[in-house]
Amino acid sequence: VLAVGFGHDSTEAGHHAWASIIDGFDYAKKRYINEWMEWQNSLTPQEESQDSSGKLSRISAAVLRIHESKSFVGGTIASMSIPWGFSKGDDDIGGYHLVWPRDLVQIAGGFLSMHSNDDAFRVINYLMVTQESDGHWPQNMWLSGKRNMMGIQIDQVALPILLINLCSTNGALDLHMIHTYWKIVKKAVAYIIKNGPATSQD
Repeated sequence: VLAVGFGHDSTEAGHHAWASIIDGFDYAKKRYINEWMEWQNSLTPQEESQDSSGKLSRISAAVLRIHESKSFVGGTIASMSIPWGFSKGDDDIGGYHLVWPRDLVQIAGGFLSMHSNDDAFRVINYLMVTQESDGHWPQNMWLSGKRNMMGIQIDQVALPILLINLCSTNGALDLHMIHTYWKIVKKAVAYIIKNGPATSQD
């Protein structure tokens, strides 16, 4: 049995690895499978012409969910891949393995389409806490919310507004949630009015 541990330093990583060995492989496997099955069973897969069982939807939903951070709930990177072909490499610290607000909205929309409201709400709450004081979101950011690229793109500000509207019109938000999320909508709309309709990035 090989255990790989991660941590802020070698001591923490070693403790995690040793704890997993003590728990045993069978326990880890059972917990892992059960958690995924419980989540998948809560979804309403989309009908597909080629696959009436919804298998493709379930795979797609799993791909979206595995990109969510374990440390920053709702924080979901755009992709684990390195984008832009041969012009980027392993030494590039930015890219799609950062959080992009527009991608977060698309991810939440996918979850909403499968009636996985809890997953969508985690994304919205992450957007709430990473919104800048003037109402915009960074072009992209680390999971901690720290900005990476310095550009500002209006769609990164507008799409969270549309997401909250989508939740509201589909009955996924109660009045308390609408009142809470209105704060970010108001700031984002104000930012677009003051700085739109486009930036140098658009």
